[in-house]
Amino acid sequence: VKEKEKREAEEADKERYLADQQSRGNDFQRQRQNIQTPQMPLLNGNNSGFYFYNEQTVAQGKTQFQNKWGKRVNQDDWRRRNKAMPLASSTDNADGNLPDTPQLDANGNPIASTDSTDALQDSISSDPKSREYYLQQIPFSAEDLEASNVIIADGLYNMGMIYKDKLENKPLSVETFEELERRFPDNKYRMDYYFQSYLMGLRYKDKPLETRSRDRLVKAFPESDYATAVADPNYEYHIRMMDRVQDSIYEQAYNRYLKGDTSFVRRSYREFSRTYPLATLMPKFMFVEALTYVQSGNVASFKSALQTLVEKYPTADVTELASEMLKGVLRGRALVQGSLTGMKWDLRFGTDEFGEISDLDSARAFVNEPESPHRMVLLYPKGAVEANALLYAVAAYNFAHFEVKSFDLSTDEAGRFGMLIVSGFDNLQQVLEYYGMIYARDGYARKVDRAVIFFPISDANYETLLHGKSPSDYMAFFAEVYGRQA
Repeated sequence: VKEKEKREAEEADKERYLADQQSRGNDFQRQRQNIQTPQMPLLNGNNSGFYFYNEQTVAQGKTQFQNKWGKRVNQDDWRRRNKAMPLASSTDNADGNLPDTPQLDANGNPIASTDSTDALQDSISSDPKSREYYLQQIPFSAEDLEASNVIIADGLYNMGMIYKDKLENKPLSVETFEELERRFPDNKYRMDYYFQSYLMGLRYKDKPLETRSRDRLVKAFPESDYATAVADPNYEYHIRMMDRVQDSIYEQAYNRYLKGDTSFVRRSYREFSRTYPLATLMPKFMFVEALTYVQSGNVASFKSALQTLVEKYPTADVTELASEMLKGVLRGRALVQGSLTGMKWDLRFGTDEFGEISDLDSARAFVNEPESPHRMVLLYPKGAVEANALLYAVAAYNFAHFEVKSFDLSTDEAGRFGMLIVSGFDNLQQVLEYYGMIYARDGYARKVDRAVIFFPISDANYETLLHGKSPSDYMAFFAEVYGRQA
């Protein structure tokens, strides 16, 4: 700190010296201008007028000021060289009160006031050059010591990860993790840096580091996914192939789920979780496996699978939907056995927290208005579909296939479901033609996630749907009224 202040002081002296030299040059130049330029009298056509109302006198005043002082920045204390030291306020003791008489002790010595003592102590404790500044940061109580240890442990782990990932310095990373292990043997990062050390052993062909880290991990956390992964003798091969094969395995299982082949999905999930326990698609795979118990009507297994998913992957994209489903099961809501692309629940929009609808909403009914404005609704469970990718696919298709006609895209939410709405159709016939186009060979409907449901609906019926109706209610109405036309 002192070295830094010394350098800053030297820089300030240098700048002050240069400013003095420049000021002297300006003074010499102004003297020459004063000799060469005659002093112009102040013109004031009206002596009784206010000075600043006359633009000509103001301009002359500015010229005289610049001739004498040069061009100055508009700031306080412009005539002072050192502006860092504050001047005594002219308003101090303006009320005429004399300063307080200091209190004296028995020997006649002044007694320092408590306020001044506290102020002095505060100034010392905030001065980084003082000993007290650093002493006050030393933790003495058990709570402060524990908080300090948490901060140090966090810093050591993050530093080790920076050495590993950013700087790719294996020795420093391993040394930092070992320091964390030595100082805090029971820290919360043990499982993570055991596994990270194991990965470094694989990457840099360091067999002792690989073996030591694997043994530590399996011994300390035998039930963890990390331990399951590293215990596999072919794990190195699997981790290199994971990104290539996990998508195809998941897609195959999902397609079989849509066909109701629950045994195949569960078998694939068990094999996938054993071979690739750390795969990024594991939460989605676990969610699909849980939905197979809906198809078979096994409420207890469905609830157990959802609880495991929510606890194990609290930040996964499908966890929000799984959590809402779990709440429904715990409230005693009945499962509808079967599958509506994996989401056939007793879904009803516009209900209150108890699943009830108002009398006004219950009286609503769908209307047959084929010539009224319509829209295409894409309904999907939140978390199971990448909403931005879906929006981009629809927008790109519309832009490429409709040069004159333009459609509006908007999003909406209804409980645990999201909706992408394509609006701008003049009637039912137009939206049905659009429906046929997007399901053609070059359309986007066959390429998006299977969890997305497409259905056309009029603007009026859409409002009715959101007030106490379900998609099943509307599908039944649509099939009865427009089934032959569609």
